[in-house]
Order: sequence, then C-alpha cells, then structure tokens
Amino acid sequence: MRKLIAIISAVVLALALAGIFFLLRSRIFKEPTPSAPPLIQETPPVENLTYEEYLNKGAYYFENGFYTYAANEYVRATKLEPKRIEAYLKLMRADLELGSFDAVKSNGDTALSLDPSNVEARTLMAISLIKQNDFEEARTAFAAFSDAEANATVRYYRILLDILNDSKSGESSLKQLRGTGADSALNQKIDKLLIGYTEFNSAQAAEPVYLDELMARGFSQTGEYEMAIQKVKAVLKSRLNLRDAWIILGYSYLNLGKYTFALTAFQKAYELDSTWPTTQYFLGTTFQELNKPEDAIVYYQYAINNGFEPMALAKRDLADLYFKIQKYPEAVKLYQDAIILNQQDVNAFVRPVWLYIDFLNNPKEANKLALLALQLFPNEALSYNLLGWSEAALGNSIAAETHLKKALELNPKMAAAYFNLGKIYEGNKRVPEAIEMYQKAYQNDSGGSFGTLAAERYNILLQN
Repeated sequence: MRKLIAIISAVVLALALAGIFFLLRSRIFKEPTPSAPPLIQETPPVENLTYEEYLNKGAYYFENGFYTYAANEYVRATKLEPKRIEAYLKLMRADLELGSFDAVKSNGDTALSLDPSNVEARTLMAISLIKQNDFEEARTAFAAFSDAEANATVRYYRILLDILNDSKSGESSLKQLRGTGADSALNQKIDKLLIGYTEFNSAQAAEPVYLDELMARGFSQTGEYEMAIQKVKAVLKSRLNLRDAWIILGYSYLNLGKYTFALTAFQKAYELDSTWPTTQYFLGTTFQELNKPEDAIVYYQYAINNGFEPMALAKRDLADLYFKIQKYPEAVKLYQDAIILNQQDVNAFVRPVWLYIDFLNNPKEANKLALLALQLFPNEALSYNLLGWSEAALGNSIAAETHLKKALELNPKMAAAYFNLGKIYEGNKRVPEAIEMYQKAYQNDSGGSFGTLAAERYNILLQN
C-alpha cells in the first residue's frame, strides 16, 4: 500500500504541471469590460456586416475566450441567413463553452432541420450530454453513428465512455485511433491518456485502482472534468486516504466553477498531507474564487514557502490577489518577482507598469520595466506601447508619441496604443487628432475596456 501511495504521489506533480496552465488561462484576473457607450457622431455608424464577417468576428472572440461575444456574433449571422448551417454549428460550440446546454440542443435541432445527418451537430449534442453527466444517453448518441459517419472525434468519445466503465478497455483503441486520422489537437489528448497506461504498465504489481486514478487524471488533463469526477469518485469509494485523488477531484470541480465542492476536496487532501505545495496552491486558488482573500493569501504563501512550481505562477496569482484588495506595493513586488522567474511573456509587464503609473505614482519605475520589456521583446507591439505609456507619464510626450506609433506599425489594431495616443493629443490640445485616435481605439475594442474609455473621451471632446 505504501508503494502504491508513493507512485500516485509522484503522479500528481505531473497533473499540476500539465494542467495548471489551462486553469491559469481561464482564471487570469481581467479588468472590468462594461459595454462601451455608443460613439456620438453626426451620422451614427451602422454595422452592416456580411454573413462571413459575422462568423470571422465571432471566431476572433471565440479564440480569445469571449464566448458570450462570440455567440452574439453567430446569432447575428443566423438572423442574416437563417438557412445556412455554419453559424448554428459555431453557435453550438460557443453555447457548449458557456454551459448553455438547452441552447446547444435548440441550435442543434435547427441545424439538423437543415441537414438531418450532420455529423458535427450530432457530435456536439452528444458532448453536451456528457457535460450534463448523462453518460448513458451520450453513449447511446455516439453509438448511433454509422461506421461511415464515425470520425476520429466520435471514436475518441466512444473510447472515453468505455474507459469510464472499464479503465483497461481503452489502451489498444487509443493507440489505434492515434494513427488513423486524428488531428494534432486530438492526438495530444490521446497522448495524455496513453501516458497513464505507460505509467501503469511500468509499475510493478500495481493495483487496478491505480489505473483508475491515472485515467481520472487523464480525463482532467484533457478537459473532461465531468468524467474525471465520475471516475475519481469511484476511486475514493475504495480508498479514502489517497491525497492525489482528492486533488484531482478538487481540480476538476475548480475548472467547472464548483468552488465549494472544490474546497471540500482540497481540504481533504490537506488533512492527509498539510505540507504538499500543490494542495496549498489550489486551496489558495479556491479561496480566491470564493472571495475569501485572507485565506487565499495564507495558502498561496504556504505554497510559495514550500517551493511550489512553477513559482512564477504562484507569485503572479498572489500578486493578482493583493492587487484586488488594493495592497499595491505588495502586488507590484510579486509581479516583478514573477517576471524575473519567467521572462517568456510580455503580457506579464502590463500589470506592474500600470500599478506604478496609476496607483503608486512612480512612472520612473514603470519606465524601467517598460525598457526591460523592450529589451526582452523587441519585436512586440506591446513593448512599445508600455514604453510610450510610461514616457507619457513622465511628461515626455514626443518620445511617447514615437513609441506608440511604432507599436501601431507592428500592430495596427492595438486599441491601447490608439487610446494612449489620444490621451497625449488631448493633453497637448490637438483635439481633432485625439478624436481620431479615440475613434480608432473604440473601433478596435468596441466591447472592451479601452473601447469603453475611448468612447467616453470621444463623447466628452465632441460635446465640448
């Protein structure tokens, strides 16, 4: 038994490292993005997009995780051309991400009325059943595909549902599927599950419950959180003292937004081992989501003190929390620590630069960070925007304008750079140019924070 627990303990680190960045992407602290007020113009603009343009706009929002905005664009496309199926299929995908399962079925029914045998619509409706924990109905839905219709995705979900009942059943089927037409994204998911089989096969005299736990881990790593929960609960029925099974359960609930359930699971893991930094980190994450910042700070700090990896992630999350509760000096220090530990992402510079300029009244430090960003990322528009922003805060409007124009050369759709240029022009009484910059900022970020701010400044300047 000790040997089994030791093996499983090693497994959870792989879970944390492989899955944690997916979690991070979904829970990065974002600025509020209220709907922008309409720009005041002599002739109000009317957005008359084509069907394809609505789809492209929706695809942009979808790829960036703004599923509600994406769904809105797809709805507009369906209204424009209600007899074309593509927008309904894309809308189903957005609804699936939003957990709007009734809408998935409704739009699926409409799609099937246009094309009764459409494989994608039927597949998305079957996946929706899995997301609703209706595994038997999902099994029936996937079984209904003919051999000719059963593409790689259909076969993949058939295998997952088989594994849900019997972990041993999936290895050969997954290996076969991997070499017969699966795309790279699907192959990556298959590989995560196959790694579990490799680990199980290499373990001496491993018990079947170990394979079940590995498959639960694989489900969690591939985003199949409902199946992960179902599988790992079965594991815990037989072995309540498996710390890492509790972590998998908590992690799956956390990604589904079921924070109270996640907290219970992580607390069970903590009772079994209070020194494990992975548990401490996820307790911090869960308390943060439950709006209990003081508890979150305690557990984030425990994780940092105990060497959680990736350390930059833990420090950035703790910095986000300090920012939220307005402890700005603590926040900016941790953001800078995270930059030192991981210099791979230019976006990591945005929050500390903003803090130094708007909250700590220290544009010199902001400028130092912006120069470092430019040194590390000389071809990124964001580096020049940060430098222009900090130069403007220092009162160097000529240098700021130069850097912001360079940012727009690299990225002509960068709303932040247009907005910052508008602020410079407004401050220098160059009102027509300021109005033009604010309008461009709005046009490139009509649903975001810079679009909102630009619209407000635009309206004020026109009214004056």
